Amino acid sequence: MDFIGLLPPEISEKVLAHLDMYDIMNCSLVSKAWYNATNSNTIWKPFWNPNNPPKESEGCADFDWTFGSPCTWKLFRMNHYRIINNWKEDRYKRYEIDGRWLDTTAYDGKTLVVNNGPLDIYRIENGNLVHIQTLRNRNYDAYMCSTNSTFIAVKYKPFVVVYHNENDKYKTSYYLYNKGQNTKLYCTKDPREIDTSSDDNFTYPYWSNLMCILGDTLYVYLSHLKVLYAWEMKEMKCLLEKKADINDVSYDKNCVYLCIRNSIFVFDKNGSIVMRLEARWNIGKMHCNHNMILAQRGLNEEVEFCAWDKTTGNVVFNKKMNVSEDLILHPKKNVILDLVDTWQVEKKEITAYNLLDGSLLWKSRISEYSLLGDLHSIVAERFLLFCTYTRHIFDVYDTDSGSYLYSLNHIDDDDLYASYDLLIYCCNKNAKLILHIYS
Repeated sequence: MDFIGLLPPEISEKVLAHLDMYDIMNCSLVSKAWYNATNSNTIWKPFWNPNNPPKESEGCADFDWTFGSPCTWKLFRMNHYRIINNWKEDRYKRYEIDGRWLDTTAYDGKTLVVNNGPLDIYRIENGNLVHIQTLRNRNYDAYMCSTNSTFIAVKYKPFVVVYHNENDKYKTSYYLYNKGQNTKLYCTKDPREIDTSSDDNFTYPYWSNLMCILGDTLYVYLSHLKVLYAWEMKEMKCLLEKKADINDVSYDKNCVYLCIRNSIFVFDKNGSIVMRLEARWNIGKMHCNHNMILAQRGLNEEVEFCAWDKTTGNVVFNKKMNVSEDLILHPKKNVILDLVDTWQVEKKEITAYNLLDGSLLWKSRISEYSLLGDLHSIVAERFLLFCTYTRHIFDVYDTDSGSYLYSLNHIDDDDLYASYDLLIYCCNKNAKLILHIYS
């Protein structure tokens, strides 16, 4: 008896919600009734990782032979795996764009901000790059950007500009600035309040190391003032002004993590401290993934770790490991990836360790280049980019197995920007930025 087909939809959803994703996929193949029962946003949304930007795509002819088009969250999941396969197969759409500084690049999975003197605004739509607008702000250079598509926040000298999206065009909403060593964050819609003042009256938000948007809250750290601000952009009010001489900062879509000496302060979208974590020593570097917050300090020949559960704040472990200080934490798994570059014995390897038990998961021998760069980034939760400076090459490895996949050649700069389905790097030969879209 086809009991799923006989049950009311709300009851069948509750039954199917106890299955894992692969069982759901198998159930969808049983019959049209089972396909319709499993093709539900309620069932598929829990399988989605909220840290990944949901990627839409054009309708596909392959859906014609099925019982119906996938629901929204199932389609997001399918597109996620398509992005992973595109990275694995080195399959992308290539664009050349004008740009000057990659460290000013901002991308939220939909809106891309590129600094070319003025700021060029693009949208990634169905895997295509679409130019939306160019933003100019007198003779000032932008130093840092952040966006959530509704707002774009840009740090100029000597102020921060908040742009608001109105009818798919960005307009200047207001300016944020300081006066002298006064830590108060002033807000004005009249640029003349800044233009008519001497530069000596302003503190310059120059090359600070945090600017991000959580919801509609802008977090910005001004390193010369040693102050962290949380600014609600819709309501135009300061939620937080915290004096802090920070060691390190990190953030995700839900929280900002501020490291001060031996403590990590966790702030939410409302500018409130939701957690304070303490190590037994001053923290040199901090990492965050979906599961944990990891603090490290370097010793002579090893690294000491302290890890906390990201949800509860409970200590997961304290331990020492014989790894380098240049390690990175996998964004999804409790795995660290490290680079071994012992030039005396010409041993060059990338290694992956399970953090919980310290076991070696895999190691991969690296080609013998004369000068090695750092482990750079993990994109689409799977793929590691590794820089080799002397040949201007970035090697791509699969972090599931440690296998070498392919190389990106003739990159004229050791800097690049990688984020989920996007890769940007410099090509000084023609003064362009090369952009790969994998969605």
